[in-house]
Amino acid sequence: MRVADLAQAELPGGAGELLRRAAAVLSNKLAGRYFGITSDEFIASREAGAEFFTLDLRSAPDWRAGHLPDAYNIPHTQLRKRLQDEVPRFTPIVLVAATSDAAWSVACMLGGLGATDLYVLDGGMAFWPHALETA
Repeated sequence: MRVADLAQAELPGGAGELLRRAAAVLSNKLAGRYFGITSDEFIASREAGAEFFTLDLRSAPDWRAGHLPDAYNIPHTQLRKRLQDEVPRFTPIVLVAATSDAAWSVACMLGGLGATDLYVLDGGMAFWPHALETA
């Protein structure tokens, strides 16, 4: 079975859902729909003048405890209802979560809604080696 087929398969139970989601992430990465970005690439791109909307998907308390500079917080549980009003449509988006797995899942969801120029912070906040801002 191809990865793209597995991503669309009806798989029973929690393990089946987890496998389907992992296949969807891999399928989208292989197709070049979304991209990973390392912390160093992110910083270098911003220093070179690239503009990103950095969307932190963690809970508000986690975001307040420490977040990337200029990150905007919308917890992933609130994203669908806040998306239209708070996320720009024509700016590349860097998705940040505690780990990159959660952000890749959101990238798939946003891509399904028509979003393009989506990046996922590799490793998520668990692997961010630089200074953080606090609220």
